[in-house]
Amino acid sequence: MSPSSTPIEFPRNDAGIWTLPNGLELIIREDHSSPVVSLQAWCRTGSIHEGEWLGAGLSHFLEHMLFKGTSRRDANEIAQSVQSAGGYVNAYTSFDRTVYWIDSPADGFETCLDVLCDVVADSQLPEDEFAKEADVIRREFSMGDDNPDQVLSKLLFRTAFAENPCRHPVIGHLDLFNQLTRDDLATYRIAVGKRHKVGPGHIVGAIANEGGLHRNEFGHITIRLDHSLVELPEKLSKKTLKALEN
Repeated sequence: MSPSSTPIEFPRNDAGIWTLPNGLELIIREDHSSPVVSLQAWCRTGSIHEGEWLGAGLSHFLEHMLFKGTSRRDANEIAQSVQSAGGYVNAYTSFDRTVYWIDSPADGFETCLDVLCDVVADSQLPEDEFAKEADVIRREFSMGDDNPDQVLSKLLFRTAFAENPCRHPVIGHLDLFNQLTRDDLATYRIAVGKRHKVGPGHIVGAIANEGGLHRNEFGHITIRLDHSLVELPEKLSKKTLKALEN
């Protein structure tokens, strides 16, 4: 570094990070500026981790399918539960991560946390939703092909990362995507779990809230993530505790 260079300075961050006994990492940050909460589940896997399916867009497809039903809720109930709490749910896939998130008013925290954990841990990948969601993604392919910025970006990554998995677009290649089956999604989900030892330690839970949740005052609740018990040091009502344990 030359004498005239100025080191990069990052904004001060007061978020707290805790690793629970089962490996789940929690990042909690209080923000008193408005009565809202942001709940996020960061999964340490993305399009570069697709192994033999590399270039098919399986991670992105799986992101879409996780919202299509659990053993407790169908797709409509997932959306309605979040909306009734005043929240907004979405997700995105990148090269090295998949992130599921819900923003809501602070008083919707309990409901939205329940939904987020349910989706991440217990999605059933329903067969009757597979073809419909595949068509949704095919429309994404078409829109991307009509977008000059995205076309240029794909060309740039294909050229710059010629020997790296990042050469493949996150959404995949349409010819490979069209060969996928619902069983491929289920098999990939299992394979990623074995390859990267997916469990609570594979997921980072991020919570930004308006200050009504103080770790030192939190009670003791359990939620289920990936069929493993996760102990969350959060102050929640008995109603929420019962819902999360089911």
